[in-house]
Amino acid sequence: MRGFTISHVGLRQQMLEEILNGTSIIGNIPNSIGDIVYCDTTGDLHKNNTSGTDYFLGTKGFCALNFKKERGNILETKGATFDIIEDVLISKVHGERNSVDWGVFYSYYFMSKNENNFKVIASFSGDNDSIEMAFLDAVDSQWTEYLLKSQNGATEHAFRYYDDNKAYSNFLVVNSSELKINGKTYIRGDVKVSFDNGSLLVRGIKCRKILNMYFGEHQWWPLNNIGNSSFLVRLLANYGWLSNR
Repeated sequence: MRGFTISHVGLRQQMLEEILNGTSIIGNIPNSIGDIVYCDTTGDLHKNNTSGTDYFLGTKGFCALNFKKERGNILETKGATFDIIEDVLISKVHGERNSVDWGVFYSYYFMSKNENNFKVIASFSGDNDSIEMAFLDAVDSQWTEYLLKSQNGATEHAFRYYDDNKAYSNFLVVNSSELKINGKTYIRGDVKVSFDNGSLLVRGIKCRKILNMYFGEHQWWPLNNIGNSSFLVRLLANYGWLSNR
């Protein structure tokens, strides 16, 4: 990954080991996020008089602590426990100009439900591959595992679609034999389901791809508008919906 070296990966592992064995100088980790499984920092690992952000991912949640001049001087805390999160929205755009790769522009929105309204309880954005984006990818992976366990045994799974600050509940519903999107039902075997250019692509059997263009019945649904898109990808793979053609 851009911006990472073997030495940094080693420091990240060292940071985790010191936290787990109780020898770390870092003491601002909230107990509410559970056992720490991943951590990183933009500050000096072995100094308290430093500036940066400490990142912690636990079995029950995550947090990012931004501090200045010393770790005890926390300017901002962002994070949440998994039990209050409803959806995670992720957008990643690869920037390129004159055939030069500028990296990844990313945003992550963690949504919570308050009565009938949805609100952003933590958000992150950046303009390149970074320590933060690697952390957020780890958070999303842990959140996906949390959903898989909490919904274990369910025969049908529903997803929201966000558009113009509005959330459409049950916009997409998936099970082993049917895929319902925006009120339309697709039967297993009658369509091909895949991912293309950051979108969920549903094609009729007669739809053909020629020179990167699709001809015939097909629908695109941007993944950055679908809540818990990583969980959706896992379910579609587990149910055998995904086509490699």
